[in-house]
Amino acid sequence: GTKKKPARPLRSPELSASELRWVCRPADFDLAAAEKEQALIGIIGQERAIRALKMGIELYSPGYNVFVCGITGTGRMSTVQKILDQIKGFCPLPPDRCYVHNFAKPDEPRLLSLPRGMAERFRADMEKFVRAIQAEVGGLLESEDHARKREKIVTRYEGEGDKIIERFERRAEKEGFALKRVREGNISRPELFPVVQGHALPIGDLDKAVTEGKLARARAQLIMRQYQALRQNLEVTARQSRDLLSRMETELTDLEKKEVRAALQERISALVARYPGEGSEGIQEYLRDVQEEVVTNLDLFRHPSVSGAPTAPGAAPTPPPAESPIPGTDGLGAPARTGLQQLLERFRVNLIFDSRRHGACPVIVETHPTYRRLFGHFDRIVDQSGHWVADYTMIRAGSLLAADGGYLVVTAEDLFSQRNVWAELKRTLISRTLAIVEEEGSLYVPTVSMRPEPIPINVKVIMIGQRGIYEDLLEREPDFTKIFKVIADFDEQMDLSSKTLRQYAAFVRRICKNEKLGELEPAAVASVAEFGARQAGQQGKLSTRFGEIADLLREADYWRRQDGGGRRVTARHVRTAIRESISRRNLYEEKLREMIRLGQIFIDVEGERIGQVNSLVIQDTGSYLFGLPARITATVSPGTAGIINIEREAQLSGRTHTKGVLIIGGFLREKFGAARPVTVTASIAFEQSYSGVEGDSASSTEVYALLSALAGAPVRQGIAVTGSVDQKGYIQPVGGINDKIEGFFKVCALKGLTGTQGVIVPQANLRDLMLDEEVVEAVRRKRFHIYPVRTVEEGIEVLTGSPAGQRDPSGRYPEGTIFRLVDDKLAHYNDLVRRHSVTPPV
Repeated sequence: GTKKKPARPLRSPELSASELRWVCRPADFDLAAAEKEQALIGIIGQERAIRALKMGIELYSPGYNVFVCGITGTGRMSTVQKILDQIKGFCPLPPDRCYVHNFAKPDEPRLLSLPRGMAERFRADMEKFVRAIQAEVGGLLESEDHARKREKIVTRYEGEGDKIIERFERRAEKEGFALKRVREGNISRPELFPVVQGHALPIGDLDKAVTEGKLARARAQLIMRQYQALRQNLEVTARQSRDLLSRMETELTDLEKKEVRAALQERISALVARYPGEGSEGIQEYLRDVQEEVVTNLDLFRHPSVSGAPTAPGAAPTPPPAESPIPGTDGLGAPARTGLQQLLERFRVNLIFDSRRHGACPVIVETHPTYRRLFGHFDRIVDQSGHWVADYTMIRAGSLLAADGGYLVVTAEDLFSQRNVWAELKRTLISRTLAIVEEEGSLYVPTVSMRPEPIPINVKVIMIGQRGIYEDLLEREPDFTKIFKVIADFDEQMDLSSKTLRQYAAFVRRICKNEKLGELEPAAVASVAEFGARQAGQQGKLSTRFGEIADLLREADYWRRQDGGGRRVTARHVRTAIRESISRRNLYEEKLREMIRLGQIFIDVEGERIGQVNSLVIQDTGSYLFGLPARITATVSPGTAGIINIEREAQLSGRTHTKGVLIIGGFLREKFGAARPVTVTASIAFEQSYSGVEGDSASSTEVYALLSALAGAPVRQGIAVTGSVDQKGYIQPVGGINDKIEGFFKVCALKGLTGTQGVIVPQANLRDLMLDEEVVEAVRRKRFHIYPVRTVEEGIEVLTGSPAGQRDPSGRYPEGTIFRLVDDKLAHYNDLVRRHSVTPPV
């Protein structure tokens, strides 16, 4: 039960106020002096990470991409971008890239690589080339000189044809036949007519002429035999005429091709000459293909009134093509494209990487790394049949190509949240080629799938992520270390020195200047540095989470303006910004403290109790961490169950907490199990705790509660405890030490400071102390106390006022010590267990 009696003197030395907080005095560090090396956000105190990043940037061997760990805050991508702008070295200068039509395989667009700055000129030159040949080829085919050459060829072949026909006609006349043309539908053909009594008689009328007596039957039979012989000869003559016409058309076509090819060759040679060196062979080969495509489609360049070739004798004119349902449209109401327009569109150049727009060593920060934005995509249109279609002119580049010859910055969290992106990025970085292809599972169903020629790229990927993501990738991605061979691990804290403090001051001035904030007085800069030391969680260190520092500066300037708008930010404004920032986030903490004040949560800060100790725990709301006391109680009885972890039995104990409780059993065996088995059933619980418990920082508190219960020794409730314990009884450091101390101090202040309250902390945590000034002042006035301990023995003495005790040569603890009382109780339990025939534990 609770016993009130005068406080016993404590033997353990307590900490002085000067040991609880590092104080930055501007005069000691000359914070008003300008730092020659204007420190850049993210670089201060990060020499190790910067060396790693610099090597990854400058080493262009395959796989030397960089994973950046440790940079936190919303500005981490811009931080890396600024660092890259400072330290990027020589960058390979990539050529311009463009896609052109592949005449042999239209679904595989060709890649042309041109010297930097030349692709735009080539695109413009091709537009001029197309306009020029459109007029020139048509004009050449309609020119008088070309017409004379055609006429000469036609005349020659017509003369030969006439001779063939004349020879046949003479033979037919000699045998009494006339050669005439007859029409059958839209076609006319030559036909033989026997001449009877001076008239040309159709061969089908011979029988009629015999019947009418106009022709003897013998004569008719002779005429029929002659007709059949001549008919065969006529077919031979017609075949000779057709062959002659075919040769004529071939010669006319060869003439046109020869003249057009010669005209185009002159232009192409002049165009190729404008692009010497790298890429000239590709351009020359492409233009040869363009030339042949034009020569192959000469009919498209003719004026509609110009005939492509002479009509064969007796051939009927070709009927006109069927008109579109709507004149001037493609049948669906859209403007119709002629065959010539479709041909000329295949000569367009799709410029996808223009070095003039990107400059040397580009740094591309991709904040939304989707598949399309990273690797590129195809624009699409709906064709006449309602299908999605695309061609090479619709290929669009992504961030990877924009970063060619430079750096692409992405965050791991964003990248791995996108489907298919990591797998394609692996392929790209391993092959060092970029394939712009349709994303698997795309909503578009193309009529024709394009496979553009892959683009060689040389890009450094800088991926930013948390260490947990990096370790997870190492474990489950076997290719990860092949691709990201460099880790730039940014520390969240750096050594505190005169130089780093001046760099802090330089950073403060830079932020204030860039964002037009009020200038900070040296004392205000010192307050910012103290805030950085508190965030670092260790004396002699400063936080490198510069996003939080920048936020503090902005908010301090806000309170300056609220305070009347003086020109300079003072230390009071900085403290106000810190206090208000906490106030915006600590509603849950205040609710819990209110419940303690009203007695809804049982916390004693006065008196003594057996088997009950106040532990210091951390509560995390996601945006705010704070400390709060929690009652730990222990009960004991004879038995062999050992230590029962009630949190574990209720499935509220995390693995680390469970381990800490198991270590307590090892501690008991170490201290009290040398002569006999430790025969006890004990239960330990966090009272009024209904959520999970994790961590082992309460294990020393649990030891003290158990020792108190076994010894029957009351524990001071005004002293709270934190620290983990090992099996030998040494107290180990814990995290969140400042928040824990301040949390108990606030509860004590809420209920009333008595001058006897305080906390026990691990000796190993002393360098982590950066306590609030209110706590420091209370310690200075002896209203609150902080006791550092190395062992359980030191801690139990602070809590009970009695020594723990050391074994004498006989193995016994001295009378009146806590350990003697515990040892006697365990011996008594052992006897009880034996008398009741319970098999003791080994």
